[in-house]
Amino acid sequence: AWLIGVGGFLPTTLLGLYHGIPYSATSLKPHSDVDCWLCIHAVSMWLWCLAVAMQFWSGGQSQVQVKAIHRCAGYLGVGALSSGMMSGGIIYTIKYDFLVHDQIAPGYYTIVISVFAWVNMVVAIAKARQHRTAEHKDFVLMAF
Repeated sequence: AWLIGVGGFLPTTLLGLYHGIPYSATSLKPHSDVDCWLCIHAVSMWLWCLAVAMQFWSGGQSQVQVKAIHRCAGYLGVGALSSGMMSGGIIYTIKYDFLVHDQIAPGYYTIVISVFAWVNMVVAIAKARQHRTAEHKDFVLMAF
């Protein structure tokens, strides 16, 4: 899921950086509805991707310093996921899918995915704090 996300949004991110405007992942054209919520979403989700890469590298290792990196990257990841899902998955979706474009079904789907990704990540943190590693990993994967 992580590779699909990175691979799917990397071309639009590079196009957006080159042209100076966010690009749509569905059309590979300049995004029609750009606002601060979309920009916060894009930056947050790339921070999340970085944190996830660090999590994959550091998870399950026994060195104290690597465990600390894993914990810090985890909190960075959940913070970025929270910010990205709130700004892009909920606020931006309500604003444009529901209020501007009257696209109820895609908007509903996006909000449900955003909320449950966040819920699974919060449960994953609770499982990690309880030292229930297998369940922690299960909930992290469900959040993806």
